[in-house]
Amino acid sequence: MKWKDKVFKAIINEIENDPEWSEITSKLKSNRNDFGVHVAIFSEPYLTFLLNGSKKVESRFSINRISPYGRVFNGDIVLVKKGGGPVVALFIAGEIKFFSGLNIKKLKIIEDQYAKVICSESDPLFWKNRESTKFATLIKVNMVKEVEPFIINKSDRTAWSIVQNKLLSLFDSH
Repeated sequence: MKWKDKVFKAIINEIENDPEWSEITSKLKSNRNDFGVHVAIFSEPYLTFLLNGSKKVESRFSINRISPYGRVFNGDIVLVKKGGGPVVALFIAGEIKFFSGLNIKKLKIIEDQYAKVICSESDPLFWKNRESTKFATLIKVNMVKEVEPFIINKSDRTAWSIVQNKLLSLFDSH
């Protein structure tokens, strides 16, 4: 069984008896590729904020154009992996906003609009540490579900990995 299939099986085992997740279960069982599946590494305190519902938007900043920038879409499944540990939750990506060409002025606009829902106030250096970034992805967090922790064979050191890309057609707008 491939790594992706093992991940899908683990997710299905966790959500298939939850009526709120029946549509997602069907998607995963169907082998459709009209949605993406991602693994996002979370460190504290952001993991706790996500799980307790205070973190409403996940933010990822980078110097280079790397995932999830341009690669995550509304309706995608995001597995929440504890840094150095197992997958402990998942959520559905809601509205996505991509920002490029970041500078101090654009970063300040993002801070003013999103600091509270990102929970950046927990780190006094949050915005200072992102001053050299050029790209940002903001992902509205929908339907967070804690799951029985499970290990995945993710050996790279990236904070965001793609298990399945959403197959886009020429008619998709993103």
